[in-house]
Amino acid sequence: MILFETAAPVSMLVSAVVRYALWPKALKGNGTDNLKKVHILIQHNVNIIMCLAEVGLLGGMKVRFTDLALAPLFGLAYIFFSWSMKNKWLESGEPQFLYFFLDTTLGKTSSIALGLLVIVLTLFYAIFVLIDDLLLFLGGGLVIHLTVVVGIATLVCRFRD
Repeated sequence: MILFETAAPVSMLVSAVVRYALWPKALKGNGTDNLKKVHILIQHNVNIIMCLAEVGLLGGMKVRFTDLALAPLFGLAYIFFSWSMKNKWLESGEPQFLYFFLDTTLGKTSSIALGLLVIVLTLFYAIFVLIDDLLLFLGGGLVIHLTVVVGIATLVCRFRD
């Protein structure tokens, strides 16, 4: 359960970052051909679809508000890991950041982006806490559950330009 409580909001964040940060940046730059490869689409979208299906369609896995700190702590651990590896990705030893918003040379911009990412990750955790209550409020049933799952997935997943 604790692993799911961490993985679900993190997978939503991954999909949202691709949709709202990486994809628009790629459209302005070198194009989105790499993002449209099947294995990349699977890596960045299928995980959140499976998490939403688990919560809304299959077992109704509950995410507890008392464990709210788990996902942001995991996110911070990922940031520190990526920073510790920045000089190890390239053979030359030059700094290479996994994503532009993790680049510490951007100064204040990077700090603001990381702060916002932690806030959004916490918001996504809260969404997973509230999904069960939302489904009960809407009356349940397969059509309602499927609509909520597809609706949320549509907000964070992107498959084409």
